Amino acid sequence: MKNYRRTIIYSIIASVVLYLAFSIYADIDKVIDALSKFSLLLIPAIFGLVFANYIFRFFKWHYYLGLIDVKIGAWESFLIFLSGFMLSVTPGKMGEVLKSFLLKERIGVSVSKTAPVIFAERVTDMTALIIIALAGALSFNYGREFAIGALIVFTIMITIISNRGLALPLVHILGRVGFLKRFLPHFIELYESAYTLLKPKPMVLMTLFSLISWFFECYAYYLILNELTVDVSLFRASFYYSFATVAGALSFLPGGLGATDALFTLFIQSLNKPEAIAVSSTILIRVATLWFAVIVGLVAFWIYQRKEGKIDLNILNKTEVN
Repeated sequence: MKNYRRTIIYSIIASVVLYLAFSIYADIDKVIDALSKFSLLLIPAIFGLVFANYIFRFFKWHYYLGLIDVKIGAWESFLIFLSGFMLSVTPGKMGEVLKSFLLKERIGVSVSKTAPVIFAERVTDMTALIIIALAGALSFNYGREFAIGALIVFTIMITIISNRGLALPLVHILGRVGFLKRFLPHFIELYESAYTLLKPKPMVLMTLFSLISWFFECYAYYLILNELTVDVSLFRASFYYSFATVAGALSFLPGGLGATDALFTLFIQSLNKPEAIAVSSTILIRVATLWFAVIVGLVAFWIYQRKEGKIDLNILNKTEVN
């Protein structure tokens, strides 16, 4: 677990340095002034909207577990789901595989069976965000090549996974590689779970569900912008939020640090708003989404450990996936 603690600590340090640099660039006194004028009454509403996103995404997680016949109580499932957020600052949120290890520790189900649930979550989340980003890109004539390219890549990936005739030979080819041979049964189990989860019906349903769930965070961003006197429509705010989030995820930087933040700031500056307002809005939305998620994950994991007993997180460094 030391590696993951280090990742969180380094990400916190990196974000502080990043936001400090942004603030110096924008005039730190003006940034502090803008933040100090932000309505405290709005903060609970913003965190509430973000948490509503988590609740909707939990329903998706629990639905996926049911599809692959993983039985676990809703409350335990909810705590495990939220616990994954404490590693949101790992590249591509790959640290969320913690959820699969916790399921293994709790009910004995193999990591190779449940890890595709996390993959399916990311695919449907990203597909929903790309759809919003593409709609905005076409409407505002900004970044359409990036949005279309991302959608094409995801479509090709889903098509391959959904076609056993294409995917299974690739899995077996991978399993012939010397040091990977012993993992072939796990690769097959991974694929079978992914195939079940990304069939057309669950794919379409959960992408629609993701559109609803991510709307809450888009609306939270809209509230932040309007409170900071950035007069934008909900659609434009949703486009900015989705585009920056997708770009950050595809950068594979921990939590999208740097990439997502830069885009948030540039978008608001493009509206001829002062740098201090652009930076302040970026700090607020990142605290409300990225860092709030980490805190929620830490609290959920603490509650889970109080309920189930202390978990040895060194399991995350093991290669065994049975």
